[in-house]
Amino acid sequence: METRVHGSKQQLPWSNGLYVDGFAKAVQRFDTETYENENGFFGLLGQDGASFTVVGPFKWDPKSSICAFQPTATRLAWNKDLKWEFPITEKDDGPSKPSFEDTKVSKLPFFKFILVDDTVAVAQGRSGGVALWARIEE
Repeated sequence: METRVHGSKQQLPWSNGLYVDGFAKAVQRFDTETYENENGFFGLLGQDGASFTVVGPFKWDPKSSICAFQPTATRLAWNKDLKWEFPITEKDDGPSKPSFEDTKVSKLPFFKFILVDDTVAVAQGRSGGVALWARIEE
């Protein structure tokens, strides 16, 4: 990627991916056995066990190709022995809210998957942004 500033070519800092790759790996994980979604950064500052993620349940609607999720906790780890989890609490707005399972997909954060194959997935988020993932082997 290239941009011009006052008529001269300038290389942008994120043009070659160094803005993330050198410091962390961004990963989105969907566990189909527990229906838990984990999204965040792993390998922070080159430390294999260091991570900062949000986790919570997700649900999948195969007819519409929509995956809705609800972050319920933040996880922070420095290594296998130093780990913390902090619940994400919502402001009490009066009458009790429906459970995650009973909440309509349109009221939750979600991704509408546009393309999925053996190597890549592309989805549009509720706010209109587009996400691109590459499959990795565990």
